[in-house]
Amino acid sequence: MKKLNLLFTALLLLYCIGTANAEEVTIDGIKYDVVTKAKQAKVISGGNYSGDIVIPSEITYNDVVCSVTSIGDDAFYYCTGLTNVVIGNSVTSIGESAFEYCSRLTSVEIPNSVTSIGGRAFFFCTGLEEVCISDLTAWYNIDFADTSANPLCFAKNLYLNGELVTELVIPDGVKEIKNYTFYCCTCLTSIIIPNSVTSIGYEAFGGCKALTSITIPNSVTSIGSYAFSGCTGLTSITIPNSVTSIGNYAFKGCSGLTSITIPNSVTSIGRETFRECTGLTSITIPNSVTSIGNQAFYWCTGLTSVTIPNSVTSIGDYAFYSCDVLTSVVIGDGVTSIGSYAFYDCKGLTNVVIGNSVTSIGRETFCGCKALTSITIPNSVTFIGNQAFYWCTGLTSVTIGTGVKNIVSEAFAKCENLANVYCLATSVPSTYSDAFNESYPEYMTLHVPEEAINSYKTTAPWSSFGTVVTLDGEDIIEPEVKICAMPTVSYSDGKLHFECETEGAEFVTEITSSDFNKFYNNDINLTATYNISVYATATGYENSDIVNATLCWIECDCNAEDSGITNIPAKAVLVTSNNGSISISCSLDGESVAVYTTAGTLIATTTIENGTATVATGLSKGSVAIVNIAGKSIKVAVN
Repeated sequence: MKKLNLLFTALLLLYCIGTANAEEVTIDGIKYDVVTKAKQAKVISGGNYSGDIVIPSEITYNDVVCSVTSIGDDAFYYCTGLTNVVIGNSVTSIGESAFEYCSRLTSVEIPNSVTSIGGRAFFFCTGLEEVCISDLTAWYNIDFADTSANPLCFAKNLYLNGELVTELVIPDGVKEIKNYTFYCCTCLTSIIIPNSVTSIGYEAFGGCKALTSITIPNSVTSIGSYAFSGCTGLTSITIPNSVTSIGNYAFKGCSGLTSITIPNSVTSIGRETFRECTGLTSITIPNSVTSIGNQAFYWCTGLTSVTIPNSVTSIGDYAFYSCDVLTSVVIGDGVTSIGSYAFYDCKGLTNVVIGNSVTSIGRETFCGCKALTSITIPNSVTFIGNQAFYWCTGLTSVTIGTGVKNIVSEAFAKCENLANVYCLATSVPSTYSDAFNESYPEYMTLHVPEEAINSYKTTAPWSSFGTVVTLDGEDIIEPEVKICAMPTVSYSDGKLHFECETEGAEFVTEITSSDFNKFYNNDINLTATYNISVYATATGYENSDIVNATLCWIECDCNAEDSGITNIPAKAVLVTSNNGSISISCSLDGESVAVYTTAGTLIATTTIENGTATVATGLSKGSVAIVNIAGKSIKVAVN
């Protein structure tokens, strides 16, 4: 129990000491958290502040003089009546949201002693007109937590020892211009950076709209992201050879910038580096650059031409999006991929040279390039993306290299004036059915390798082209296949006779009969029927189709000498078949004819007149019909 009491006593003593050394007090209308033992005070929230306020360097509490070393978090949060603030030179830090939403605050004096300013410290101080500092060198030691921390975010004017700063001379010895240091300082018209500076931080001069010129010394090796973004008055800038990296968005929105030279030391152009530099008319990209980032020159509406050197291996998505007066682009042989939308809606683009290392053209890369009249896609390209040349209404000729394997949806759709497509691939590319949608391929001419012409003619959508010719312009026409006319068969004077309309035709005949057998009995049944098959052949012609005929004798009441077989009164009958019809030829005028299926179904009946009769069977080729003439049934193969 004694140990427990000692522990409780120790904790109580520690609490009493802590509370004794940290007290909330209000002096001259400002609320403080005072630690007398440390002789320090911090401005805290809770006061009702308006008008002009001076935060003193020191206060006296309980006869103890305490230095005011900091302005705490939220200290003046939402004090909309606050108009002017002077901060004493003992304060070293300004907390987060310290003056946030002080919308009527017009000026603030920040002493040299301040080394850090918290996040959102001056956020939404929309009435802030001026910031006053006494020592410019000290300003570079301030750690700005984010954009909203920097009081210059909304201030129009910077005062140094009471004088408005328009031409800024950064003192020698400063090595780093930190993030947001002069962000949105609209009073600045020119800046001189000394040789001691090695880096320019994130948004260091972003939004300095009045800035017209700046010289970056050879000591600088890096330019941070957004470093000069929104400097709309900037007309020219020289980047020295010491710079190896330019951050993303570094010159975004510098609409007054007309030209810029990128040194050979730079290896990459970052994301949106020159986005919306609408006044930029030309750009020199050195051989040191290996990549152009996404949207690097997005909406550079004044850019007229660009040459991409062989050192560049990739062009990012949207890289030159909507550069609508860009007329000429040369893509170096080092580039292997062109990103999606890279030249989207470049309405003035008339000439594009694509390097021989490009393997893919991305989605909508040249979509809407309406002034483009012709394009040659090199042999290295294997893939053409969705709508890659969609709506290129001025395009009249396209040459697709030998390496292309895939052309996807609407790659050349709505190219309504496209007249000639030259596809050099000997293997027909795998192509979406809508690749030429609304480009009217039925009125185009497709030029392809001679050895592949038949493959293109039979493969959609290439087969939909109105004319398909070889690359030499010849239309390969398959030689006409000539077939002998089908022969006709007749019988007279004990002989079969064959005729054919094809001059010089010869006939190949096969005759069979069930009577052609060796018999060993006394009584032999004779059918008196010959089954005849014949086709015609001639030099330079394919053989005709086979004609089947049946020759038989029908017993009748007639003279024996008229019969083909001695001492039997009979008449010869010839039955032939062609195109599903059966024709009968004999001298049995008046005899009835009936035609049946093999199942016994009656097909038709007729009568022999003038030695002939014809019956349309309606049976398919290869079927067998039964022909009954004067009581005799004859099987006939239908041709």
